[in-house]
Amino acid sequence: MTIEFKKIGGFFLCVAMLLFFISETLLAIGNPFSFQMKIIATVLSVIAFTTSRKVSVELVIIPVIFIFFIMNYFRADREAAAIEELFRFLLPMLVLMALYSNKGVIDSISKLFIWVVISNNVYQIYVYMAYYFGFPVLIPIRFEAGSIIRAEGWVGFFSLYGFMNFCALMLVRYAGIYENHKKMLSFVFFIFAVLSTSLKLLAAFIIYAAFNMKKKSAPLVAIFLIAAIAVFAHTQKNLIGTMLSAIDSKFAFYITQGNSARSDSYRVMFESLVKPNLIGEGLGMFGGPASVKYGSPLYREYNFNWHNTATLSTTDTFYPHLFVELGLLGGITYLFFIFRYGQKNITKPWVIIVTSFLIDAAFSFSILSIPYFLSAAICMLIFSEGKNVNNKKVPL
Repeated sequence: MTIEFKKIGGFFLCVAMLLFFISETLLAIGNPFSFQMKIIATVLSVIAFTTSRKVSVELVIIPVIFIFFIMNYFRADREAAAIEELFRFLLPMLVLMALYSNKGVIDSISKLFIWVVISNNVYQIYVYMAYYFGFPVLIPIRFEAGSIIRAEGWVGFFSLYGFMNFCALMLVRYAGIYENHKKMLSFVFFIFAVLSTSLKLLAAFIIYAAFNMKKKSAPLVAIFLIAAIAVFAHTQKNLIGTMLSAIDSKFAFYITQGNSARSDSYRVMFESLVKPNLIGEGLGMFGGPASVKYGSPLYREYNFNWHNTATLSTTDTFYPHLFVELGLLGGITYLFFIFRYGQKNITKPWVIIVTSFLIDAAFSFSILSIPYFLSAAICMLIFSEGKNVNNKKVPL
């Protein structure tokens, strides 16, 4: 299994990708160099884009998006907050354009991504060993429901780690990458994705299963899974009880009960949009880190309830952040660019990735998290080509 670099832009982009992932590790351990590393990775992404200068027709949307950025820059309460959030909105756009401009080496980029995921899984195996034998670890071990080790890899965040494994699974299943090892890698990525204990991944796997139900093997797989779950539930009753309790609390926190900062952020979004809010209430005004850091007045204006989580740096929901700050029209335009730039065809694997990513963003800042976005964007660009890296058609 090898990786080849055919263009200098692809090399710079691969280095940038590694730095973005490493910056996430530094952030997890509280190292202040995380920000500087992101700046370096951003500069390398700019170089990767400018060395190729290949653009997609959707580039014409950028002036429209910038109109919303400029209007909401001047509507912001604090200039520093506006600049900070503007940078966060721009970075996914830059990464997407850099990936597209170097799509001639997207196979090398995707292979490197898979190796990054594998290295995370190897580290996670070490974490399990470290827990039982008392070895030192890079990042403190976290537990789910008090007794289940939450798999985070060296990136240091369980949700990102699980999504990376899901994207790697999709790449080996549909993109023709490492075709000779497809079954083994698919199994490995599935297992480690589950070990992340990320509830949001449940939606991703349900979507994946729904799109693959027509396969002849689907009934057999379903029977096997049901049997395996039944045996595990019978032999590990205490562990199953703990897991079910954790899942129930997560459903209550995310979905069924309106007693969290996440749920209240959606109340604010809907109240803002029905004003109506078509063009935005200002950059750095709601939901994002800058709005909290600089004390946006919108939290008082909308009587936002943190529900005893006032120490959070964000509301942890992307859509309220997007639509309150850029408005209905600005938010839709931004999302259209993110999910259409350089993406030719709507194929089955593309729909699986995009739908899963959109659902994830309802409960996180995944679209503005570059390691998260990189994982999805690589898949989106490959799958939208309508053929894999071996020039074979992918299912439409």
